[in-house]
Amino acid sequence: MEAMLNNIFSTLGSYLSNYILIAALLGGGIWFSVILGFIQVKGFGEGMRRTFGGMFKKGGDKAGADGMSSFQALATAIAAQVGTGNIAGAATALASMKAGQNVKVKGLDNNLLELIAEDPAFNLTPEELKETMDPAKYVGRAPLQVETYLNTVIRPLLGRNREVLGMKAEISV
Repeated sequence: MEAMLNNIFSTLGSYLSNYILIAALLGGGIWFSVILGFIQVKGFGEGMRRTFGGMFKKGGDKAGADGMSSFQALATAIAAQVGTGNIAGAATALASMKAGQNVKVKGLDNNLLELIAEDPAFNLTPEELKETMDPAKYVGRAPLQVETYLNTVIRPLLGRNREVLGMKAEISV
């Protein structure tokens, strides 16, 4: 079942990753623009006014019933994401420097994972952290793409030039 799904998505991906996808996106965009009366052009000014309208007025943008204007809510959401990234980044840097010092200066084993698990900024148990350390979780479709490239480009090229090469070549990923 997995092989069949993999084959279907691989074939679909190879068709969609060329000009068909671009044509479909452009065609869909033009179609929706015509059907909706070019709302993205007509409504641009109103959208900008609603988002940034009171930003430069004296007294600022007035808050709605929920206590925040739409721009204030957007700015708060973005700041929260950036702030979280900064905290995690600083905590990672500190833990990495301490682990590096343990290895380089003290001659100890690399204890970065233990340092991260102990830091409350990460809110991770050692078990949760170890689960994230499987590199196979972070390669996406790369192995399949490499194998496809080898099968469709490299192996046929080697096969056509076998006499010129004078040797047998085998490639595995």
